[in-house]
Amino acid sequence: MSRKIALKRLTRSDLTIFEYHFRNGNAGNQKSININRNIIEGEFYPNLTEVAEEREWEPFILNLTILGPGPSTPQVLPQKIIKGGTYKNWRLNGKLIPSPENEERYASLQAGDYAILEFIGAAWPTSMRMTLVAQGHDEDRALHESLSESYSEASMVSLDLAELEMIVELLQGVIPATHPIKDLLDSFDLEDAAQGGIHGIESLLDRRRARGVSHEELRKAKKAAESIGRQGEEILDQYFANQQKTGEIEDYRWVANENAISPFDFDRWQKGTRQLIDAKSTAGPFHNQLHISLAELKEMATSKDEYFLYRLYEVKNGFARLRQSGPMRYVARSLLKHFDSPPYCVQIDSISINPEELHFSDETIIDLYHHLDQA
Repeated sequence: MSRKIALKRLTRSDLTIFEYHFRNGNAGNQKSININRNIIEGEFYPNLTEVAEEREWEPFILNLTILGPGPSTPQVLPQKIIKGGTYKNWRLNGKLIPSPENEERYASLQAGDYAILEFIGAAWPTSMRMTLVAQGHDEDRALHESLSESYSEASMVSLDLAELEMIVELLQGVIPATHPIKDLLDSFDLEDAAQGGIHGIESLLDRRRARGVSHEELRKAKKAAESIGRQGEEILDQYFANQQKTGEIEDYRWVANENAISPFDFDRWQKGTRQLIDAKSTAGPFHNQLHISLAELKEMATSKDEYFLYRLYEVKNGFARLRQSGPMRYVARSLLKHFDSPPYCVQIDSISINPEELHFSDETIIDLYHHLDQA
């Protein structure tokens, strides 16, 4: 399931949830942040009103983790989400949020700054992460400008994590490696680390020197990676089924559905020629690392049939972007030459590759609930 993340432009009234601004800002007595109903109900929790009615409108109690402005230690405190009878929208409400350890941490916030809100919980929010981006903070300024350019109109919008990663990537070297926005994007590095990828592990070690990665985080990342891999194969299965119906291919088999240790996921027949296909799926962008087992490399190198990688990315709920590699035989043979004589008792099981170093086709968009479209 895709993450529930929204970008909220803070108003003067929203800022009154912070004790510093409530005492000094002269912006009313709201003491809460408005959460637009069209986002929290329209996109994240469509049954939230019904759930609230069943609970007789008891507030949803949650733990709120606050990061920012700028690089800062996470602050965790209980809060609640409520919707009173006269409220148009839901509100993040509860006790005033103090600046930790008597610092004036939130003093730099002003109207027009951003809160990136992640809602966690299946049927209703059970916890939240709020990442603050302040235009008045030196280490937030460039990110604030980029967010303003990309999302200038709406007071609150749901965020596409891949788009946010692209914004952060463009600011590489401008915002520090320890900036909390990087924690928000850790899902891609966790996905890589959960599959043993050195790129993800080193990125997390660099950014999370103080707190590391918990056992529970890694367990969830492994489970999510397995789920995305399965979703990718299911999407590709339907994609090939549609191709067979239109006559683009004669036949295909979902081999990995019957044999989980197969060194390829599908075989298909096009113009009388058999092709081997391996699905490489990620919830993130195209350039996330590819993980290829030694068994897959050997199959690519030795099979009489051509072997292709199908890169499915931004995978979620029947949707994926797809790019197909060129034939992998000679790439695999070249790579295997480096593994001919490993040291005694050493066995290489898998490798990681940046997909941008390989040749891939143009993008095809697969949307099982709408249509297929060539980008």
